Amino acid sequence: MATHKNSLGDSAQVDSITSTSPSGVYGLGAVIEIAVHFSEAIDFSSQPLLSLRILNYS
Repeated sequence: MATHKNSLGDSAQVDSITSTSPSGVYGLGAVIEIAVHFSEAIDFSSQPLLSLRILNYS
């Protein structure tokens, strides 16, 4: 998983990513709630940007 720098410049690891939204197909504008759990506290100075990789299992 990804590594992010905390406010002291140390690397924090993503421990897990969870979601309460069920698996399925979502349309444009749908809200999918997720939680990202880091190995230590992370301070964001602005809204974090999330990139998704779409996998095609067909």
